[in-house]
Amino acid sequence: MNALSFFCIALYIILSIFNWTPIEEDAYIYFRFAENIAEGWGYVFNPFDEKVEACSSVIWLSLLVFLKLFGCNVILSAKILGIAIGCLSLCIINKISGCFLNSRYLASLPPFLTALNVPFIMRNQMGLETPISTLIYLCIILILLKNKYSFLLFFLFLCAFALSRPEAIFIAFFVIFFLYWYTNEKKFKIVTLLLCFLIFIAFCTYLRLIYFHDLLPNSFYHKVFPKKYYYGLQYTINFFKDYYAYIFFIPVLLSFFFIKRVWDKKTFFLFILIFINISWIILEGACYFPFYRHFVPVVPLFYILTLSISIKALPQPHSIMAIRSIVAAFIIYAIFILLFPPANWSVWKKDENYVSLNVKAFFKNPFSYISMLEKKIRDPRYEYKNVLDFQTLAGLFIKDNYLPGTTFVYDQMGRLPYNAGNSYFFIDSNGLTEKVIGRTIFCVQNKSSKIFNTYRKIAQTIIQYFYPSEYFYCNGQDAATWIVNREPDVILLCTLMKGIVIDELSKNFYIKQMYLPTYYLPGILFLEKKGLAKKPFKNQYNIPIVMGEKIEEVLKGNEWFKNFSKS
Repeated sequence: MNALSFFCIALYIILSIFNWTPIEEDAYIYFRFAENIAEGWGYVFNPFDEKVEACSSVIWLSLLVFLKLFGCNVILSAKILGIAIGCLSLCIINKISGCFLNSRYLASLPPFLTALNVPFIMRNQMGLETPISTLIYLCIILILLKNKYSFLLFFLFLCAFALSRPEAIFIAFFVIFFLYWYTNEKKFKIVTLLLCFLIFIAFCTYLRLIYFHDLLPNSFYHKVFPKKYYYGLQYTINFFKDYYAYIFFIPVLLSFFFIKRVWDKKTFFLFILIFINISWIILEGACYFPFYRHFVPVVPLFYILTLSISIKALPQPHSIMAIRSIVAAFIIYAIFILLFPPANWSVWKKDENYVSLNVKAFFKNPFSYISMLEKKIRDPRYEYKNVLDFQTLAGLFIKDNYLPGTTFVYDQMGRLPYNAGNSYFFIDSNGLTEKVIGRTIFCVQNKSSKIFNTYRKIAQTIIQYFYPSEYFYCNGQDAATWIVNREPDVILLCTLMKGIVIDELSKNFYIKQMYLPTYYLPGILFLEKKGLAKKPFKNQYNIPIVMGEKIEEVLKGNEWFKNFSKS
């Protein structure tokens, strides 16, 4: 490592701490699972409950469990670990750049640009598996570019990649097939690699069937439906628009006028990898998350490819002035997209750029901003406006007001269950952490898909052959009845949420007869079973709460409450 590499890492760490981001909602699912595993309950969302694979990354979860076993705060540890892994990724990006750019100074430019990139800065510290998946992927690329890889090492990295993100399995297959064209390895060695990888995937599927009583992660059932690629296409278009990334197409298109000079084997390899990644992002229908997490592994590849093409396209000998102009243009672009695009925490993008807001807040009152950062570092649950999220407050409210052992139905398995704690049992009406609901949603959403419907039938046959007690429903009404039959004490509803099972719960006659609207916290409706025993009322966080009959006035027009209030 040279001084420029250290500078890139230092810059990245400073920007990460200065723009200390909120934790992603779904990351709290990881945290609850990690704590349950560390405490000996197994891979479960609720102690004594069934095992369910609701986390997308086995490796990331394992790292969090390891930290928890050493007594670390799992939320703060996830942020620090993500930033640390981001530093390692910058080192690997530097190595990859060196395969395309002869000058070590030019090779340091892509990691420098990546260190300024908002998705890379933000997503690495938001608690999800993005940093570890990105690092493993970059390591695989570096091994291939060096073209002197150990068969065992490459196989281990492929396996680790497959365990880091579900879609990594499919990208890994593309990488293996691409070896036929790119490497000098003997073909039988690559075939052996492919067979070993297939055996590994089959073995993982077998273990999943034994342990979880399923063939795929539960998140697959929750998120997959036909024509989801429309969302993926819109997601991709928005990324290129928000970060002005379409300018990358300019040097790529112009390079075809210098095709012999520019497009060697390595350049084409990198281009194909970018194409495969973007194609998969479109096909998987990447849903909205702040700062475009699915593009984090692709961004540094964009920088390396376009910088390499731009330099190679210059006439020989290279013009120092032209190179400096290209470098200056990339740096100006990186600084511009750091401070100005409408890339922020809000799904509606009405707020100002997240980084610009922080810069303004710092210069307005440096001591206040540093004090705020210190507060958020001590307790990473605080949001970007230095407040606790309404779901966090609702979880703390549950801990204060309900007896341990109380059972809740809810549709957002993130901040609220984690902050309520393991003394409370949660049933996920949205299906992410509940196999029965997840399978129901998958069945209903994919009835028109021959591929997904065929998989469902095969999976159901296999699972019920080995485990006849497993439930499978193909309509929301039966799944809602299954929830009601478990006799939950409290039904919670995030009033923004709609869903196949959630909507059926709103029509359930038993709920209308046996539950009463008790509290309305900002965004969350509480329906309690009649006669429920509770702790004495407590509101230590001064949450604005609407109670009893006044709830109907506040929620007038809400479809779920309107259906309920007709009883």
